Amino acid sequence: MLNMRKLSLVATLSFCLLPVVAGDLEPSGAPAPTMKPLDRVEPRTPIGSLPFTITSSGSYYVTGVLTGTSGSNGITIDADYVTLDLEGFALVGVAGSLDGIRVTGNREGITIQHGLVRDWGQDGIDAETVNAGTVRDIRAINNGDFGIRLGSTSVTPPQRRSMVLECTATENGGGGVNVGRGSLVYRTIASNNTGDGIVGGADSSYDGCVADFNTGDGIEASGSNSAVRGLTAISNNGAGLRLAGRHLIIGCNLHGNLGGNIVGGSDTQLFHNNAP
Repeated sequence: MLNMRKLSLVATLSFCLLPVVAGDLEPSGAPAPTMKPLDRVEPRTPIGSLPFTITSSGSYYVTGVLTGTSGSNGITIDADYVTLDLEGFALVGVAGSLDGIRVTGNREGITIQHGLVRDWGQDGIDAETVNAGTVRDIRAINNGDFGIRLGSTSVTPPQRRSMVLECTATENGGGGVNVGRGSLVYRTIASNNTGDGIVGGADSSYDGCVADFNTGDGIEASGSNSAVRGLTAISNNGAGLRLAGRHLIIGCNLHGNLGGNIVGGSDTQLFHNNAP
């Protein structure tokens, strides 16, 4: 037993006396980056002044608050598959200016997002000729005509779905939001506009919207086969919800509209609405 204890002690001491090799205390350089820079992941083109015309597909962003000039659009999009990010900044019109953002020609795959478009002489955003477009998180305020136009209400057959998502259109001279056939308007506010709050083509959906204090209708759902869910339409000078054709109306709150709360709509199905 004694010999075994001696052998164990010798082995322990031998292990403790083994040389220890340390790393270099002065590394040769900074660690190499492990991620690609943003300009390689998603090349983007900055926009630093107005007017500006986009002529190539790609991603563009605004670098700050930009002011327009008389007789011109702010940003003109003359290409397909363009993403324009306002980065939370404002495009500001002046007396005699045209549209804040205008899309020319029959375009598709246009996305406009994240910012404010105000005080333009015509539309805040005019994307009436766009197919499969998206306008997201835009505030359109005090523009001479509509705050936001996206898609045409008269296209036959219906366009591929365009979307207005979580936008606000207030105090515009021609109306709040105008969307084409087969569109989706989601959680959008149209308030205090001269004209209708929201105008949409057939086969469209309106989900969680607010339309109040407009001089026209809260929502005018032209055509047929649209669905309106969770609408709040209060104190519009026209109808809260004006329908043409067959529609599905679910869970809406409409009151105080001078032209009636729900007007028109043959064979429309109504479920769980508060519309005295």
